[in-house]
Amino acid sequence: MANNMFDFHNEVHLRGKIFDIVEKKYYTDFFLSCGNNGREYRFKKRNGQYSRDTINVRFFKTEAKTYPKQFKIGDRVTVTAVLQNIVDRHTQRGKHLEVWGLNMMSVADDKAKDLNNVQYRGRIVSAKAINDNYIIINVKTVTKKKIKNTRENTKFPFIEKEFVSSTATGMRFPNGGAKDLVYTKYTPGTWVDMTGTVQGRKNAKTGKHTQRFVAEKVNIIGEVQKIDLRNQKI
Repeated sequence: MANNMFDFHNEVHLRGKIFDIVEKKYYTDFFLSCGNNGREYRFKKRNGQYSRDTINVRFFKTEAKTYPKQFKIGDRVTVTAVLQNIVDRHTQRGKHLEVWGLNMMSVADDKAKDLNNVQYRGRIVSAKAINDNYIIINVKTVTKKKIKNTRENTKFPFIEKEFVSSTATGMRFPNGGAKDLVYTKYTPGTWVDMTGTVQGRKNAKTGKHTQRFVAEKVNIIGEVQKIDLRNQKI
């Protein structure tokens, strides 16, 4: 089947080293130290060490139980995953980004460079300018993924799951002009195709791990949808 330019897309590819594994009742978190698209390091900190992204990949069900037995801290792995925006079920607020793992494999080639790549395509739900250099757009996708069935004695080697997410995406504009773009270009209903990275950090004050999707390349698909400024709060 030919790829339709208006097909949703949501795929994350990571390659890095496991530095922590946290097992819970319903899921297991693998924390990876990853470089950025093969460029192992982004920039140096004051102490001379390189800053890297720490990404939490969450696995469920069978993988959550079997992967901790197959992989250990210090292993280099390759992961395929999807972005999933989570909303607090009680307050309907407090959105945060999770990376849901689909599969994970060991890296056989010691020279293989780190990888942190996100491909995301969908329809803009909303857009907001944080300042004149940075905006956040929420982009909705509804994707289906074929996942290997790890259950024993199954007649179906693969199962299909649907993932729905309205993911917040950060976009930087060093030369300014971001405030105008939420009304003239990145408008609700407009389709976008994006590539970027997952950026993750541990908050030194709270000790909590947070991560976000930052787009490095964004293409408009089709036509930019017009926005009625009379109904907008500027």
